[in-house]
Amino acid sequence: MPKTKPSVFDGQNISASEFFQAHWQRSPFLFRNTSLKLNYLPSIEQLFELASWENVQSRIVFSEDDVHYQAIYDEPEAWDEVTNFKPTLLVSDIEKWHPKAMQIMSWFPFIKNWRFDDLMMSYAPKGASVGAHTDHYDVFLIQVQGTRQWSFDDQPLANKEVVENSELAVLTNYQPQHSVELKPGDILYLPPEIPHHGVSTSDDCVTCSIGLRAPADSELLNSVIELLNESSNEAHRFTDATSHARPDNAIGSHEIKYLRLRLQQVADLSDEALAQLFGQTVTNYRVFEDTDH
Repeated sequence: MPKTKPSVFDGQNISASEFFQAHWQRSPFLFRNTSLKLNYLPSIEQLFELASWENVQSRIVFSEDDVHYQAIYDEPEAWDEVTNFKPTLLVSDIEKWHPKAMQIMSWFPFIKNWRFDDLMMSYAPKGASVGAHTDHYDVFLIQVQGTRQWSFDDQPLANKEVVENSELAVLTNYQPQHSVELKPGDILYLPPEIPHHGVSTSDDCVTCSIGLRAPADSELLNSVIELLNESSNEAHRFTDATSHARPDNAIGSHEIKYLRLRLQQVADLSDEALAQLFGQTVTNYRVFEDTDH
């Protein structure tokens, strides 16, 4: 009998199909006491070591008043300077620098490779937070060590207001609908744009987040423009040789027709070309993007 592959749904009161029907990109879901193996993830000491490596993206987020938040980028040695302000260390792209960490993805076989963005890990002493905020992507928040209190809503905010004069975009007077404490092995799934706020409730709090990429329309359209630019002939330009002169200098039907014909080139692209374009866009490497935070 073949061995069953592990899944985050093992031992849960919901199946994969039920999760996708009721929660995926719709509403949060809490996985309690999963059987995920987490001993291959970096320790707190290893996180600080990774943060000190060249080309590794890291941030120290802190607040002097629990209202306005700021970040120190790629300077883990600055930690001691801000310990009085309950800092949080965040290290991105863990899977690139600690390849063993990718083992965690075997528990999420339903995630398409091109949807996976990165593994980000954070360490925070008791009381530390990065403020209430929203993200533009799906995320699975995995409690690795210690405990963290997560507050969140069921749906995106109708009117999102952020704190003025804060370096990082944090929500103003956030009043959450739910609040739960996560222990090691617990996982909180949040769809895009769901407001959430995490506060460490232990001095050894380590969280691993699986961020899922979702390209913005502007990214896809920019990719289309780049593709058309690569295939266009510089000598092929707009001409009004066949149009009648307009004394009022207005842009008329000739100009509009010309532009519409150029845009028609997009609709005429083959499925293969569009698939390649989509793939290039979603796998393009990003640096601290796609988040309000």
